[in-house]
Formats: sequence, structure tokens, C-alpha cells
Amino acid sequence: MLELQPDLIIFDDWDEEGLAALSKIAPTVVFGLDGTFQTKERVSHLADLLGKTKEYDEWFAKYEEKVAATKTKLNMKDDDTATSLLILGQDMYIMGNKGLNTTLFGQLGFTPAKGVDKLVSGNERFIDVSDEVLPDYMGDYVFLLTDSSDETTARQATLTGSGLWKSIPAVKENHVYTLDSKFNYDDPMTLDRLLDEIVSIMNP
Repeated sequence: MLELQPDLIIFDDWDEEGLAALSKIAPTVVFGLDGTFQTKERVSHLADLLGKTKEYDEWFAKYEEKVAATKTKLNMKDDDTATSLLILGQDMYIMGNKGLNTTLFGQLGFTPAKGVDKLVSGNERFIDVSDEVLPDYMGDYVFLLTDSSDETTARQATLTGSGLWKSIPAVKENHVYTLDSKFNYDDPMTLDRLLDEIVSIMNP
């Protein structure tokens, strides 16, 4: 970092022990890149730091217009519930107040499914789950986040081939939509691209 000779260091909030050393190199700002604040608040703070408030206002105005257009395309019901399920290797997680759910719940108006609502209200990012408890978290719509690794693919095949999975109402109604796990983020670029992706998989 010293060799880079920065004028400003924007520091995440997960490693407080490193803050003192970085502050000796250049002015260092900490503002919770790792999910302490919602995206709009984080980007607003960054725009203030860099003198880009006009660009910030313009971008989010266009984004909010796109959100409204996306909701019209999806034609959802007010009480439609959703769950996002992440498979990484042999591990499986129900997402809470982080990643994809910031778009599903915060922007598009899906209601957190029973069980998921407790994670969101409790400000929990995710929990790891086993197959047998999945029905306790499944909503009207299920968004399945995966990657292309052999281990993840095998785990996904085992899950989706099981009788338990096939008994879930959203599965029976063909309301399961698969997304690459690269969309399980809430940075501005992902937020924008995710709206197009959701429309493409729900209204092919």
C-alpha cells in the first residue's frame, strides 16, 4: 500500500487492527463497505468523498426508473413471497438481508418468506441449512444461486433430484429460478444488471 502512494484510502470495516497502519500512509476513511450500510447510503458517502454527488443523483434516478419499469414487467402480486437459496460447494445457505435479497425485497417488492422474514428483521446476512428444513423457508418464488464448479453442480443435482425438493410448492408451480451466484451482491453494477437478469429468467 505504501508503494502505491495513495491520496486517500477507503477502508472496509472488517479489519480494525489494520486501520492505524493505513492511516499513517494517507487519510483513511471507514464506512462499512462490508454491508454495515445499504448500497445507496454507501455510494452517497463515496460520492461526497470524491466530489461526484451529481453523478450519484443521476445514476440512482435512472436506476429507480428502471426498478419501476421492472416491477411493471414482472406484474407481481403484493403478497408474493420469495426466498433466495445459495449453494456453494457442499454448503447451502438461506440468504437474509444481504446480496440478492436487497433487490428482491428492497426494490422489487417481494415479501420475505416465512422464516426468511426473521433473518431480515434480525439483520442476519444468511444462515446455513440442511435439506430437511428447507420447507420452513420456501416462498412462492425461489431464487437458486449457484456456480459452475463440479462440487456445487453435484450438490445442486442431489438437492433438485430429491423427493423433498420436488414436494415444495414453488417447485411444483415452476417458480424456481436459477441465477449465477455472481449476482448475490448489492454493488451498483450488479444491482443494475440484476434487474435485466430477473426479467429474462421470469419472463423468458
